[in-house]
Amino acid sequence: MDEVDGQVTGVGNNQLTLMNERSGQSFNVSVDTNTVFQDFDRSGCTANPADLSCVKVGQILDVDLSANGMGATLAKRVEFEESANHEALK
Repeated sequence: MDEVDGQVTGVGNNQLTLMNERSGQSFNVSVDTNTVFQDFDRSGCTANPADLSCVKVGQILDVDLSANGMGATLAKRVEFEESANHEALK
C-alpha cells in the first residue's frame, strides 16, 4: 500500500494514527523532517512550513506512504482534506 486516506484518531511524537473509513483498518504512520504537509492552511494552521502540529484528531487526511526499512510506515506526504466536522468523499 502506498497511499491511505482516513480520519485521524491519534497524534503522538512523530507519528499519527489514521482509520480508513471504508475498511475500518487503523494505520500508525511515522513522520520525519522529510515529510511534506500540504493544504493545512485550509485547516486554519498557521505553522510555516506546515508540520505535525497542524494535524488534529478528527481531520480527514490523504497520506503517501513509504517503508523506512525497519518495518515502520513513513509518511512522504500528508495532505489535509477536510476538517473534523465535514465528511470527505472519495
